[in-house]
Amino acid sequence: MDVLRIAAFSDGDNGGNPAGVVIGTVLDDAIEMQRVAAEVGFSETAFAAPEGDGWRVRYFSPESEVPFCGHATIALGAA
Repeated sequence: MDVLRIAAFSDGDNGGNPAGVVIGTVLDDAIEMQRVAAEVGFSETAFAAPEGDGWRVRYFSPESEVPFCGHATIALGAA
């Protein structure tokens, strides 16, 4: 699994809000996504995979799943 580490709202290599981003063909189970988010250690990691005509995205902090994260969404869009 490739984890991208992207700083949203940054100017080049300076500043920003770091987030993990994982783009896969399918989403792993919640236990695995939680493990990866804890390993990444950023405040949130976004996991995305195609689903139907769109995409399914889930967000995890190192401690739990969260309903939404703005800077991780921006990082996902940059990915």
